[in-house]
Order: sequence, then C-alpha cells, then structure tokens
Amino acid sequence: MRTPAAPDRGRFVVLVVEDDDIVGRHLETGLRSNGYAPTWSHTGPGALTEASQASYDVLLLDLGLPDMDGLDIARTLRARLPDLLIIILTARTDDIDVIAGLDAGADDYLVKPFSLTILLARLRAHLRRRTFTSPPPEPVTLGDLVLDTVAADGRR
Repeated sequence: MRTPAAPDRGRFVVLVVEDDDIVGRHLETGLRSNGYAPTWSHTGPGALTEASQASYDVLLLDLGLPDMDGLDIARTLRARLPDLLIIILTARTDDIDVIAGLDAGADDYLVKPFSLTILLARLRAHLRRRTFTSPPPEPVTLGDLVLDTVAADGRR
C-alpha cells in the first residue's frame, strides 16, 4: 500500500481531470477549502503525465474529455496504480456507461450535476476504509545496543 500523503502535508492529494473551467475551478476550490491538496489537469495526456510524476491518493475523472476517453485514463492508471482511489464525475447517465466506468477500474461514479457535499462525503467514506501503511521505523543504535521495535514485535 502507498502512504496517502507526505507527512508534512498531512492531507490527501487529489488529481482532478476536468476540461470544463467552471467545474474544474469549483472542484479545485472546494477540495482545497476542505483540506485536500488538489492538482487540476485539463487534458487526458496531461493527467497521465502528472500521475507519473507525483503521488496521488485520489483521481477525480471526467469521462468526456476532448482529447482522450476518460475510460482509457481509468484503465491505464488502475493498472499502474492499483491503490489509487478513482471516482468518475461525468454527464454520462446510461447504465452501460456506469458499468463501463466501474469495469474500467473506478471505485465510484457520480453523474453531473453533482453536489460538492455529496462528493466530499463519498471521498471521506472511501478514504476511511483504505489502509495506508508507512515504512517500518529504522532500528535505533546506541553504541553496541540496537533496538529494533518492529523485530521485537515479530512483524519484520
């Protein structure tokens, strides 16, 4: 499992993939004001590049991008980052679209227009069910004495 966010940030890092300026701006502002650290990408290729250069906990993904199908992004990032929480935000309402999105690797699917408060509640619900681990602590050495709390616990 990945560590959710760098300890100095203390918050979840979100990649927003949305080509609509109004929706993207509202998501970015709403997420930031609720303690998340969002990065907004307007394009599919930009999102794939961003996801390969930084560590994200959550992907909020529009399917109707002008330059790339969002389902392809979901499949690619699910294969590359199996622990990434993927939530699709789209205007596509047909059952087959919901099924295709979930089958492509999404953990959740919200139809536009959606309520920011509902999105935030779903994010909290998904994230509290995730198990995040940190690297084991290093042994402490004092002269000839080595204290390895993990090995003493039998977990190493």
